[in-house]
Amino acid sequence: MHSRARVSNPISIALISIVLASTACDGKRSDPECSGMGCACVGNTCACNLGADCDFECFDTGCSVGCNGASTCTAQGGDGATFACNGMSHCDFEVGAMSSVACNGESTCTIQIESGIVACNVESTCTVKCLGNCTTACNGDSDCEMTCGIAGTAPTTCAPTVFACGPCPF
Repeated sequence: MHSRARVSNPISIALISIVLASTACDGKRSDPECSGMGCACVGNTCACNLGADCDFECFDTGCSVGCNGASTCTAQGGDGATFACNGMSHCDFEVGAMSSVACNGESTCTIQIESGIVACNVESTCTVKCLGNCTTACNGDSDCEMTCGIAGTAPTTCAPTVFACGPCPF
């Protein structure tokens, strides 16, 4: 004789579906979340506005976060994220592979990026830690500091205001 396990109870099937869905993202949520006054997420786009203090978790591929108007933001994002720190804001960003980050308008940014592009613009201050292949452009009287890999080695200077961890983009 042999025995067979059979799942025919709808409640059991629903519980199995929930367990599989919750473990599919390595324990990280894919829906954006934010906390703090002045913080809002719609779809996979989040914003922090007008001097607010916000925390974001946005692991959905292609997630977008904007920190605007002298706000303070801490944000974590997944692959393909697009994060911006604007208008004298203070930002601490951590993003995945193939992401882009812009620090604009006299903002102060601390950025950890797996791979992608960082732009530090218009008198902003950027501290960039790149874990893979990244390019940082330091434009418009901005102050940039960039390190590569876990060891924090110096980047390659590709042009007077363009630095890379890995090959230069041109």
